[in-house]
Order: sequence, then C-alpha cells, then structure tokens
Amino acid sequence: MAVLGLTAACDDGGTPAAAPTAITSLSPSAVPSSAAAPAPSASPKVDKGFITAGGYGPYKIGLALAKADADKLVTKKQSAAGCPGWVAGFGSGAYADVAVVFYNGELLWFSTDGKSHQTAAGAKVGAKLADVKAMYAGAKELPGPNGEKALSVNSGKNTLFFRFTKAGVLQGIEAGSAETLEFRYTEGEGC
Repeated sequence: MAVLGLTAACDDGGTPAAAPTAITSLSPSAVPSSAAAPAPSASPKVDKGFITAGGYGPYKIGLALAKADADKLVTKKQSAAGCPGWVAGFGSGAYADVAVVFYNGELLWFSTDGKSHQTAAGAKVGAKLADVKAMYAGAKELPGPNGEKALSVNSGKNTLFFRFTKAGVLQGIEAGSAETLEFRYTEGEGC
C-alpha cells in the first residue's frame, strides 16, 4: 500500500518555503499461493538510469504537470485545500515507488525509499552514512530534529538529498530544489 501525505508552506511572496512532504511506504507484492498458478512471463529489464539532482528518467526537475499527465507519468495525484499550487503523486511503471511533487505546474522535487533506485555513484536505500559520505566528499551534512542526519549534494539550484536513520542507514533519496529540500528537512515545516 502506498501512502502520500501532502503538506506545504509558502512564504509571503507565494513561492514555496517548504515543499509538500511525500512519504512512500510500499508493501511486498503478493506471492501466488497455488503451485498451479502460471509463472509470470519474463519482462524486459527497464534501464531507468540514475537519480541525479536534476531528475530521474522522464522525471526532470521543471517537468510540466500537463506534459506529465499527457504522457501518463503521474498516478495517484493529490492536492490539499490549504496548499494552493501543490500537486503530489507517484511515478508510473518502473517509477511507481517514486513520489513526485509539483508546484505551480512544474516538478519541484521527487523522493523514493525504493531499493531498486540509485545514483551514478552507487548510493541507494540501505547504504551506510559513511559510505555515502565517501561517495560525495563535498556533501553538506544536516542534523535532523530527532538525531537523524541528511546529506545534501548541491548541483546548481538542485540537490541530491539523502535522509538517514539515527543508526546512519540511508532511508530515502530525494532530488530537486536545494532550497526547498534543505528547508523542509531542517525546519520540518509544512501546511
């Protein structure tokens, strides 16, 4: 089951001060209980590429929501009455466990806790903090409100953003607006 919570905050200028919080939680697929059930046919491997600060596969930061809708790239779309301009959802196909967040019709950021996604340097959910720090020597370390840590690897206005548990295990990867993702993490604000 997937859960998506939409929260946001805007500063006085109407621009996002913090992005919606999108949380993905996926249960394992059901396994057929009958030996007589047909085996699934082999499907071709999808080459998704790597998560970057600027996007992942078809989900490029700045992607127009209208284009994403036309190309059937977003599922389970939601918006909240108190958060005008914000739309959140999930990717489709091989990206079904990637939460996507749009602001004023453009992709602002995305996140995943899926273990099948990774960065070009090899960071993926389950990695240790020390290993990800070694992969991204210039990363900015941010303390979390409850003893967690995050690493932010800026690339222009965007960032690869890694969230770790208190035990130092990578629990999620986000990418998009550096200002929004860092503010969201350090201030913990939303609407």
